[in-house]
Amino acid sequence: MLSNEPRAQGANITLMIAADMLAYRVPGVPLQLGLSDPSFIGTVELTHILSNVSAIYSPELIVGYFPYPGGSDHQSFHEHGYPATQLYELGGYTADPMSHSSVGEMS
Repeated sequence: MLSNEPRAQGANITLMIAADMLAYRVPGVPLQLGLSDPSFIGTVELTHILSNVSAIYSPELIVGYFPYPGGSDHQSFHEHGYPATQLYELGGYTADPMSHSSVGEMS
């Protein structure tokens, strides 16, 4: 869905969370959650809420910020004025050998 479509239809979107590059764990590395650094793109308050909620429900997660400059699915929502952020496995997309691969994707 393009972010301008719901805006044109007058949709009331509370928030947009892009969960991307999940389900890959680097062997021997503790579970991690990466959040996009909102100083680059995204909503600061929403990013902090995700960090706090993960600390409550999954305190074993190592939560960190990645200085991702944008380009993910949450960017256009943020640019259209919707609260938006992204989460992913902190080391996943850089370590995952299947990252951005067409292998295993549904047609």
